[in-house]
Amino acid sequence: MIVKTYGRHIVRVRPYYLLLDWVNLPDDQLLKRNPSLAKLMPKGTWLEEIRRSLQRAWDTEEVRDREFYLFSARWQYQQARQVAEWGEFGMHLIPAASNEAFHRAIFDLVESGAVRKLSQCAYKDCGTPYFIRHRRKKQPYCSTRCHGDALREIKRQWWAKNREKTHTAG
Repeated sequence: MIVKTYGRHIVRVRPYYLLLDWVNLPDDQLLKRNPSLAKLMPKGTWLEEIRRSLQRAWDTEEVRDREFYLFSARWQYQQARQVAEWGEFGMHLIPAASNEAFHRAIFDLVESGAVRKLSQCAYKDCGTPYFIRHRRKKQPYCSTRCHGDALREIKRQWWAKNREKTHTAG
């Protein structure tokens, strides 16, 4: 478990939720939830590169490729931290193993085997399309809300297509 502070409240956060925030939230919301990132990544380019690596991990099907993209995200995160601390000289340093929440979250994801459960929501209008399945088998939607919205959309499309057929048959 990871412990974070929100104002005066101390909250325990599962490591997976940290990664889901990184991969799903827009920059402004992510920086609002994690204020320490603002001084770490002032330009925003690091944030985009890390997010792109995480999204590629979700987009690919092969476990080996997923692990590579997760490793790339960890490497980019550590490079950003070193540049923030050492300036441009930090780009040339070899990153040391870190015990930060971001690194632990990725390590836990890989070690627990949950890297096989990375999925994208099948509902095209989902606000947070990247998620981690709870079940081993296919889980096409991230939540019951997306599942319900997708079913309503399918029914709406069917009804629009077959409306005249049902009225003339009766």
